Amino acid sequence: MDEISMRVTALKLCSHAKEFSEMREKPILLPIKWTTYKAVCNETEVGHTKQSLLQALVLSLRGIADAMEETPSRGYGWLNDMFVSINACFQNFPYGREALKQEIQRFFPLLPKTLNGYMEAIRNMGHGVSPTCRNRYYLFIQNILRFHVAVMSEWNTQLLIRDPEAIRQLQIYAYKVARDRDTPWDVRSIAGLTIGHNARFLHEFDIYFKNCCNPLGLNELPVQAAALLVLQAGEYTTLAKNALSILQRILAVATSDENFSSILVFLSKNLLIYSKSLGKVTELHDSALNFFKLIICALQEFSVYHICSNIDSVRHTCSALLRQVLQLALSLNLEKAFKYVYALFERQKMPLSSRCLILEQLVLVLDVKLVISNCPSLFKMVFPKYLGHEDCVDSLFKTMMTNAFSNQSFIDWNNMWCDMLITTAKASDDRLPAVERIIMHSANLSQEFLNLVLHETVPLSTKLAAMLTIRQVPLRREVQILYKQQLNEALVGLDDHTRILAFRFVVEMPCPSKCFGSDELDAIMLYLQHNANNPSAHIRQLSFGLFKKALQRIELNLAQHMKRPIYSGEELLKFFTKFMAKLSYNLFPTANYGRRWISLRLLHLCVEICCRQDIPFIEKLPNVTVPYLKHCLSDSYEHNKKHASHLLCIVSKKSRLQPVKIMEMLLSLRPPDSSTGAYQLQVYCQSVEVEEELPLLIDITVYEPKTYKALMWCYKHLREGTFFAQQDLAEAAKINPLYGLLCASRHLIMQLNMDKLAQEMKWRQYISELLDLCMAIIKVVLPIVSSSSPEGYLPASRYNQIKDMENANVLRRRLKAKTVQQLHTTPQMVLLCGWRSVKEIALILGELVQRAPLEQENPDSFLLEKSQLSAIGDIFLMLLSETKHRGAFEQAYVGFTMLCRRFWLSDEVSLNQQPNLWVQEAMLMIEGSNKNLCLTRRSAGMPFMLQALICTELKLGTHGTLYKTIYLLLNICERRTSSVVSRSHALNTLRALYRCSELSDFVGEFVSRGVICALGCLLADEWSERNSATLTLAAIIVRVFGVERARSYKGDFHIRNRMTGRVFFTLYPELFDFFYIGLKHATVKINDQSSGNRSTEQTIQLEAMLLILCRLYPSSSEGSESSLNLIEFVPFLKSITKSHDLVTRQRASQIIANFVSLHRSVELIRKIIFHLIVLEQQLRRDFLLLKNNYSRLKLDWNYLHGQVLQLHHLYRVIRWTYPSLSCLVVFTLSQLAIQVCHCDIFVFIAIIDVLVTIMEDICDLNQINPKVMDAVFDVYRLNHDWVYKRCEKNATSPRSFAVFALHLNRLIFQNKGIMQYLKDFMEQENLSADCVKEIRPFTGEAAQYPTWIRQAEAIVRDYEVARDKLIYRAVVLHLRSKIEGRADKMLISSDVADDDWPEVRKVLASNYEDKRDIWTLEYQMNMLVRGDGNLEGYYNNINRHLSLIVAKLRNAGHAKGVLEALIGSYRERALRVFIRGLPQEMAGLITDRGPTPIPTGIKWLPKPADYQAGHQNGTGNLKATLNNEQLYEEMPTIAVNERTPTTL
Repeated sequence: MDEISMRVTALKLCSHAKEFSEMREKPILLPIKWTTYKAVCNETEVGHTKQSLLQALVLSLRGIADAMEETPSRGYGWLNDMFVSINACFQNFPYGREALKQEIQRFFPLLPKTLNGYMEAIRNMGHGVSPTCRNRYYLFIQNILRFHVAVMSEWNTQLLIRDPEAIRQLQIYAYKVARDRDTPWDVRSIAGLTIGHNARFLHEFDIYFKNCCNPLGLNELPVQAAALLVLQAGEYTTLAKNALSILQRILAVATSDENFSSILVFLSKNLLIYSKSLGKVTELHDSALNFFKLIICALQEFSVYHICSNIDSVRHTCSALLRQVLQLALSLNLEKAFKYVYALFERQKMPLSSRCLILEQLVLVLDVKLVISNCPSLFKMVFPKYLGHEDCVDSLFKTMMTNAFSNQSFIDWNNMWCDMLITTAKASDDRLPAVERIIMHSANLSQEFLNLVLHETVPLSTKLAAMLTIRQVPLRREVQILYKQQLNEALVGLDDHTRILAFRFVVEMPCPSKCFGSDELDAIMLYLQHNANNPSAHIRQLSFGLFKKALQRIELNLAQHMKRPIYSGEELLKFFTKFMAKLSYNLFPTANYGRRWISLRLLHLCVEICCRQDIPFIEKLPNVTVPYLKHCLSDSYEHNKKHASHLLCIVSKKSRLQPVKIMEMLLSLRPPDSSTGAYQLQVYCQSVEVEEELPLLIDITVYEPKTYKALMWCYKHLREGTFFAQQDLAEAAKINPLYGLLCASRHLIMQLNMDKLAQEMKWRQYISELLDLCMAIIKVVLPIVSSSSPEGYLPASRYNQIKDMENANVLRRRLKAKTVQQLHTTPQMVLLCGWRSVKEIALILGELVQRAPLEQENPDSFLLEKSQLSAIGDIFLMLLSETKHRGAFEQAYVGFTMLCRRFWLSDEVSLNQQPNLWVQEAMLMIEGSNKNLCLTRRSAGMPFMLQALICTELKLGTHGTLYKTIYLLLNICERRTSSVVSRSHALNTLRALYRCSELSDFVGEFVSRGVICALGCLLADEWSERNSATLTLAAIIVRVFGVERARSYKGDFHIRNRMTGRVFFTLYPELFDFFYIGLKHATVKINDQSSGNRSTEQTIQLEAMLLILCRLYPSSSEGSESSLNLIEFVPFLKSITKSHDLVTRQRASQIIANFVSLHRSVELIRKIIFHLIVLEQQLRRDFLLLKNNYSRLKLDWNYLHGQVLQLHHLYRVIRWTYPSLSCLVVFTLSQLAIQVCHCDIFVFIAIIDVLVTIMEDICDLNQINPKVMDAVFDVYRLNHDWVYKRCEKNATSPRSFAVFALHLNRLIFQNKGIMQYLKDFMEQENLSADCVKEIRPFTGEAAQYPTWIRQAEAIVRDYEVARDKLIYRAVVLHLRSKIEGRADKMLISSDVADDDWPEVRKVLASNYEDKRDIWTLEYQMNMLVRGDGNLEGYYNNINRHLSLIVAKLRNAGHAKGVLEALIGSYRERALRVFIRGLPQEMAGLITDRGPTPIPTGIKWLPKPADYQAGHQNGTGNLKATLNNEQLYEEMPTIAVNERTPTTL
């Protein structure tokens, strides 16, 4: 905060002594700079008189003025801050305004001097300077001129300037600013106001105003617009004619073809302000009055003309301007203005939205009845046709209906408005939701209309929507009784929306203390009975919220009943008991997730109500409640178990749980079983009575003896399991996996009061022993989670015998202990034991540190000693720095967060400073490239460590650690001298901080540096650094633009994932310079491609920049508020469109279309067409010279392709708004396509794409010139077979050419031509649809599915672009006909439409797609053995596994080179598995011959019968068999090609 603003604030506080004293007493430390203003405060403490305050502020302003004269030593930035702060005196600060008036003479000489300095600085920059720096000086100019305008507006006639020469000098500089075309329009506007106020002050206003009447051109527009704004109301008697002349000059510029969006925004704002000033004009006569009316008409014409602008701000400003003008016309009785609006609406030449907006402004001024009488088309066509379909019509209808309600009788109002609503609602079409919203608004206006709706035959949802507006309780009850049957039907209906509306009407009441009636209670029970198992999560949440409202009302009524019993209260209590019983019955063992979810939560709420109101309920619950709740403890979802355990602790008087079975669950390999056992033990310990005691004899404690005994029981088994794990970890992971016992211990510890534990020695001893045991377990399992490959870690075991494959699903089913012991230990078991043990220990340690009394804080009564606390901190640091398993370090992060939160909030200095020491240690580990840190897995736990330390500090209200950490990390990334490992760790940590939602408000100022660092690291030599930079950049993009939402059907980003360039570069101005320089550098590189230097480094960074720029679009105030305009990038992007990279060309072309306006798009299209015409003529001439030898043609095809792509995207901006230009584009491209098709098929297809886009907008053949149509036919006459062959040869799709032909047939032959061409198209031999014919049928065999669905998906993708065309449907139907047998029956039974490919794909995948992941398939393939089976079965088994693996690899989205390498690797593994299962002689033979695929080697194997016969006779000779060429021909062999890549 600068000095003057602090002085102003101090004086404001001093003028309010009470607020100042309260602020001074608050425990928040004031900034140190406040202490420098003791002089001001001391003066005010004497009496706080007005004179003392003014004197103090005058002295402060005088000191500022003296300091501002030292410009060279201070700098322009400081001067700007001073002027901004002084300008704050005008903002609701009377004392400051009065003090500034006394000292204003000191500041006037500084204004021209400072303004000239700013302008000189801009001139000295030149064109190569940073646009951000230039924009900064424009902002300085705007601030100083704004200060001057504020002074002149406040005291123009009262100022006595000693030296008017300063004002004249300022006037000269203001003219220069206003006329400079590079200056933003807002700055030029302020400069124009400065000129006008100065002219009035210097008594030169008449000359100035007369000069503005002359046609001065676009550069003088700000001066002319300001002249109207400074014109006073009393001057219209003599200057009205001149004002009209100036306005006409301004509007002539606005309506010219050269206007830009920034000019329209500027003019619309100024004219709106001007129209408001016209309201003060009165007492005009004769010619002055006539000129004034002409001014109003001119303003009305401008507002109506631009009210349909595609710029939002212009459209909204013009609508406000029109309303202001119509109010002026009404005051002047200017009937002509209203007739003009009526004529515009009735002519129907404007868009419907604009017409409705115009009429809506008129309705706000005139009587509705008068408007309707002059606009008969409203009720004849507009409302009947568009009501409910168009938002603009709905808004107009609602506005007119609301205004008419106060001026018409109900009968007239009902006949005119309500009847139309009811008629529209009776149609029950897609307009119903919008009409229902209007009906709710109408029902709020009139209760009579509500009664009318209820008696009409409208849809039930419409009646319910109207019912919800009833506020009177008796009327609601009456309506509910009258429509009881319909309400009950709605509560169990098919429509979710109707059911929710009905339930809302039953539950919600304006007066929540009113008791429910019997009908309402029956309705609630009915809704629960039929909607408890709703599978929709959204509806389930809405229902739960309404049930909570109902229970709140019930609790209020029950509380009254418990104080004063009444009959209605008894009935309510009976219902409440019945309601709880129904919820209990809903928990039956086979209940689905939705039913359990809502029933458990509602039952929990009911039990809490009974406990708060002392209502006995346990005896009234059904007998099945406890068994059902016990079964819920085995639920798959943790939150359901939690609710069930809480309910059991309250409901169950005596626990019948058996400790032996609980321990069996805790020792289970299945994590859900161990979680169930933990909740069972928690219920057991919290029960009043137990049926069976724990099998442990120890001395119990005073506090919670049962829990202590259970914990010691778990501790005993934990100690035994730990000792076993220290001896043989592999077997311990199978027999006693530890994590179940740790989970149970954590659950029990969370229920205890730590302060009471600290008072008993036994509890303190137990905690100490538990911590020691946790440390020992960490040492045992740390090698697992810190291994470079935790998923495959398998320590040596004493039991090395290989068992059968029974252990494949051991983690999915419950097995007996003896069965588990016979299973072979797998890496999955070991990893599960390791990371879940780390999880539970981390949560135990975090819970203890967060809640337990510490020795440093309370030396007399503590639970954790200082040494134990230090050990816990070291454990967390070790886990987060060395652990490589994500589940382990994520849970360690949760525990470490609890630890940091306790330390940050501690009053003990040693604890409070510890997090800062850990931050320093972590930064040293990153900067020093600690070897223990994980290089892969995105630096594993290190980012989580720093995130925990930073996020927990935010609870203090400070964020110094965040700033310090990010600065250090960015410095590491920016220093190229630091190691690659350090930069990779720093980038991964930055990624975590940018992603963290808790830091979203604080990391914004580091986005610019983060983007620059990430883009710079993309050019690194090491892959790890480039990968980390890519992830960091992705995280920043998500932080800035939000999580990506569904895109449009054209592939455009959702509007919420985009941002205007003004907002983006206002938030991150440094990025404008970076992108500007980066694109400029890329342009130089691309222009230098002709030398043969095609480096891909620049392409990588360039594509990343384009990914950000493609999310930006120009603001409506582009060029008005800032000079950082997106249009600055367009020249560079045009050069980038000739890049050698296809994606770069496509994205650059798309960005150009996003950045340019409609007018600019037309200019660019014309330039491109001119170049293409010249190119087409050159190609025609070259072809004749080369005698059609196309290979000798020298042409930059990338440049040509980029031009065509630009044309494609730019046309999407203008569409068919310029028919003549569109026809020229079609004609030029058609001629060019004929010349290009023989040379480059890719450019040809790109041209066809443009033609297809244009032909989509052509509805009639008459829209196209015959000459243009002939050129299009020349393209169509090309040999289609030849085009398809060229496309197939160059691996590109011919679908664009096919769609082009379909459009042409549509225009000429209508539907008949389309069907004929579609038939011919599907019958062509070389068409891609032949793939559908060649694909083999799918009969429902699971082994066929991967290959079949891959081929089918490839075909569908080729035709995805024509999704709304008949050809796409024909292809899908042809594919559907290939599905036979069981698969066909299954699709029929699922009621799937034959032409709905996504649904067909979904159903097939749910039934035939293999659910195993790649690693499971690989493991099972490696474990295959031939055994006693024949060789053919063994081969098929391996081939089946390999096929599934390859299918999953192809669906994973790998790059082509990576995919081929992975497939080759798995084929080699499969070959090794196959050779391993062969007899020794066969294996040796194949190894010697060295075939790569198995089908090649399988031919050399003897038939099984010959081989077995030879061995039985003792004459088995494999070599002799091979020499006799007795080949094993029954073995199926698969050809090696792209359609069946699963061959071994």
